Amino acid sequence: MRPTLRAALEEARQALVDLYGDRLVHVILYGSQARGEAYPASDVDLLAVLRGAVEPVRELKRLAPLQVRLLTRYGEDVSIQP
Repeated sequence: MRPTLRAALEEARQALVDLYGDRLVHVILYGSQARGEAYPASDVDLLAVLRGAVEPVRELKRLAPLQVRLLTRYGEDVSIQP
C-alpha cells in the first residue's frame, strides 16, 4: 500500500471516530483497493457503518470537507459513504 494511501486512511479513520464517536461501528474499505485491483489513479471507497438513523444527504455534506482535506493533503481521492 502506498504510504500516502496508508496515511490518508489513518486520518480518515481518526476523523470518523472524532466526528461520530460511539455511533461509529466500523470503517470498511471496499472496491478496487480492497480487492487489490486498484490502479494508481483509482479512488478509495470507505463505508462508515453508523448506529441509529442516518440521513444520507446530511452525512455526505458533513463528510465533504474531510474528503477534500484528504485529497489536498495526500492526493488520495477518498469517497466515504455513511
